[in-house]
Amino acid sequence: MDRLKASARLMIVSDLDHTMVDHHDPENRSILRFNALWEGRYRHNSLLVFSTGRSPTLYKQLRKEKPMITPDITIMSVGTEITYGKSMVPDDGWVQFLNQKWDKNIVIEESSKFRELTRQKTEQRPHKVSFYVEKEKAQHVTEALSKILEGRGLDVKIIYSGGIDLDILPQGAGKGQALAYLLKNLRLRESNLLILLFVVTLEMTPSYSAFQEFTVS
Repeated sequence: MDRLKASARLMIVSDLDHTMVDHHDPENRSILRFNALWEGRYRHNSLLVFSTGRSPTLYKQLRKEKPMITPDITIMSVGTEITYGKSMVPDDGWVQFLNQKWDKNIVIEESSKFRELTRQKTEQRPHKVSFYVEKEKAQHVTEALSKILEGRGLDVKIIYSGGIDLDILPQGAGKGQALAYLLKNLRLRESNLLILLFVVTLEMTPSYSAFQEFTVS
């Protein structure tokens, strides 16, 4: 944001896997075309935001595999982490917001009592606890665990996706919530800013519902 001499006129917000990054394009033609277009026509007065479910570890791994340019803002771990620039400086205000009614130790303690859950090895983050669970067991586990955590004084959301992945997050977390936070705190809502949102499929749009509600309110 500091690199812009005036208010941004365009913000492109894009998911990564199967959106910005085409894993069926071994020569990386699509992303290289985008890179050239962005640098040549838009970077001087626009903001680029990558929004991904990947943790910082897997995001950095993808950057080594694909010729991705550096975004101004990166939203990771299903909207639980916001960082800025090449150095990936974390947003401390977002961290404080997510800390409300969240205790990772309690989440781990209670979720460990469910034999149906297999904890993921690489995707554990300060505000995201992730597991594998079989599809036919997911609904029962989600409902039961939600009640237990609520009884422990936490306010969480449990997201089941891909037929196997179960993520436990603070209630205020999410890709849409992170975008709404950015618009508010960067004071972008008051400018004549055009926002282009690119997601994998229409089924992904509920992840951005909080952002949609914020922009039209």
